[in-house]
Amino acid sequence: MNFKKYSKWLVERKPEIVPKHGIPMTRRELLAQGYISGSAFALMPSLAALVSNKALGAEECSAGAKTTKSMTPVLIIDAAGGWSIPGRNIMVGGQGGQDDLLQADQYASIGLTPDADPNQSANAPHADFGLKMASVSRFHEGMMNATQESTRANIDGLYMAIRSNNDTGNNPSNPAKWLVKAGASGAVVNLIGTEDTDFGGNSLGPPESLYVADRPVRVTNPDSAIGLVLPGVLASLSNNNNAFIQKVFKVIKNMSQSQLTKFNGLSAKEQAQILCAYSDAEYQATSFDANSLDPRGDEIFDNTVTSQTSGLPGIFNLASGTEQRTGTLAKLLLDGYVGVAVQRIGGCDYHNNSLTSVTDKDREIGLAAGQFLEAAARKGKNAHVIIYTDGGTGASGNNNDATNFPGINGPTADNGQRSGMFSLTYQAAGGRPELMIGRQIGYFDTSGAIANSNLISDNVIVGAEALVANFIALHTPDGADPAKYIGDELNRVVGRNSFGNDLMKYVSYGRLKTG
Repeated sequence: MNFKKYSKWLVERKPEIVPKHGIPMTRRELLAQGYISGSAFALMPSLAALVSNKALGAEECSAGAKTTKSMTPVLIIDAAGGWSIPGRNIMVGGQGGQDDLLQADQYASIGLTPDADPNQSANAPHADFGLKMASVSRFHEGMMNATQESTRANIDGLYMAIRSNNDTGNNPSNPAKWLVKAGASGAVVNLIGTEDTDFGGNSLGPPESLYVADRPVRVTNPDSAIGLVLPGVLASLSNNNNAFIQKVFKVIKNMSQSQLTKFNGLSAKEQAQILCAYSDAEYQATSFDANSLDPRGDEIFDNTVTSQTSGLPGIFNLASGTEQRTGTLAKLLLDGYVGVAVQRIGGCDYHNNSLTSVTDKDREIGLAAGQFLEAAARKGKNAHVIIYTDGGTGASGNNNDATNFPGINGPTADNGQRSGMFSLTYQAAGGRPELMIGRQIGYFDTSGAIANSNLISDNVIVGAEALVANFIALHTPDGADPAKYIGDELNRVVGRNSFGNDLMKYVSYGRLKTG
């Protein structure tokens, strides 16, 4: 594509200018809204071409002046279809938490046969990652395959017993936009997802969180990661010809007024939003090398490359599939380009599926979580993983294979009473993250179902709020009162503190160590 054709293409794809955000509107925000695409640059006119007299008194903006908090990057894994979390994968217990084990027959409906009774020493739950996992957990196996022993020693996690609707993306479980507002931001874009949805995955987020942050930009592979910044397209079209890039900017700056008649009808603040977004876009186009967003060739992320320092191969198979998506998201998160990434992993509609496909999917999800945390360890960065599913799965033993899958009770039906959410955190400064009230919030009754015992057990939205509270807790300032700090931040981010004086009964994570 030559310069004239490219410029014409830019003009023809100009979006409607209908700002929906408050000042300032950044390049990241317009990218999320659709004014700037993930693979190109939609028209952001210059001051000379656009500004009406009434905009001269509007707020000034300076490209690149924004700063972002140094907060832990978050990978959200959205297991679509009704994944089996408690019992067969994450160990759960009664009112005393993970260690308050149920009787053998009470685990039957959440995936364990008497042969895997966790009360027997031979079947003791795995504790390699702090958060305990069943002896037969293939999720645990996937995480073990992805991590080194030194990495495992710095990980811990929290399971929350939360009921959800069966096998539906309408469960508002996704806290991504609240996490962005809490401060999980990126240098290029705050929020990305593997799906072209309002929340980046399969499940929705709480309705009141819809407009508190940008719509996520879809990223599924290294090429779409490169497309997050303008050089990704310009460099590919111009062979890194800087003169070509400058010509494109010149054409944009000199566009005729007739092409942008709506601009002068906007308020001064709205005009300032557009102008600030253009300035930010030009700054990013000259500040980011597209190759820096590409995991391919990176010795930490690409398994075809061996590290000259450690002698270890890269972590991810970037050729295709789940590893390609996870590796791309991990690169953007851990290098600070993105604050939160949502990855949908489909195929978790387990009922009546063969145990081969079921356990393979368990292992795939564990591998994704483990690879991200291992990449964080090699980068020396803190990292946080949140995992939930759209419903849950019950088991009744109709799909067992004791020869090939001993101890596993086959899933037979959707069952949101046997669901939940959990998180895992890597602490780069060493040692497991501090947990103040244990690794389980809520509990299971003698039928193997979630007991309706607290504010989150039957409310997915409040459960998402609890996930945010625990993320905020990781960043409690040194010397601050955790209850006051987390409560104040919840009020700022969510607009409420649903837990009131009981807040700290729902917050387990302590402050991450530094240095």
